Amino acid sequence: SYNISIIMISNTTTLFLLAIILAAAPFSARADSIEIVNWDVSEFATTDKEGESINMAKAFVGETVTWSSSNCPLVEFDDESAFESCNIAESTTLSEDGNYVLTVPSKKKREPRMLRKGPKGKKGKARFYGCGEQTACDGGSKLKVFFSKKKFTKKVLASCEGEGTEFPISVSTEKGRMRKCWKQCNLNAECFGFQYERKTNPEGGRSKMISTCTLYDVYPEATGETGDLLPKEKVFCLSVQTDNTVGGD
Repeated sequence: SYNISIIMISNTTTLFLLAIILAAAPFSARADSIEIVNWDVSEFATTDKEGESINMAKAFVGETVTWSSSNCPLVEFDDESAFESCNIAESTTLSEDGNYVLTVPSKKKREPRMLRKGPKGKKGKARFYGCGEQTACDGGSKLKVFFSKKKFTKKVLASCEGEGTEFPISVSTEKGRMRKCWKQCNLNAECFGFQYERKTNPEGGRSKMISTCTLYDVYPEATGETGDLLPKEKVFCLSVQTDNTVGGD
């Protein structure tokens, strides 16, 4: 999808050029990672370690959780006990009309509680949401969400490609191993994948190898060619995992 703006321009030539610019403009492939419409949470239905039915999801740094509802307000419960019993008296109303968007912040945003280790050993701080109408909440209109650090796919010896990768959000050349590139992406809420290259320095000198880190605001595909690599040269493509479901304990 492209961001399209409707602008009234009398000059036909200018309008034509604008259309070309819009068609070539970069876009973000980051859709709503979790989208709850009228409290349909069937995708996230699972069981806890006691075998009880529960709706659970996980959202990674930079991803969004979006609620769209016309039938009840959205509330956040104070704790797990209030969530389990649907005690709406122990909750905070986030949206009276049930429409709300939440973005999981990175550590840079100084909100460590959202990323602190959560219950049952799962990485991520658990938060508890539900419909503010008692009957609907009792009927299962509620969701436990783990906010987690990003998890990446396994590294693949390939270059990154795919729609949107022609417009990286940053390219940096520096000394260092792939972990530095991984850290850059992990701390950047807009980053959903990166390419790490370690190539021979064409200028020679003291630094025989040069590392290049390219960050993307889309989910890249590790299917590109690497070209002919010399000994010790590497090209890796990694993408943030997009599975937001949580299996049973």
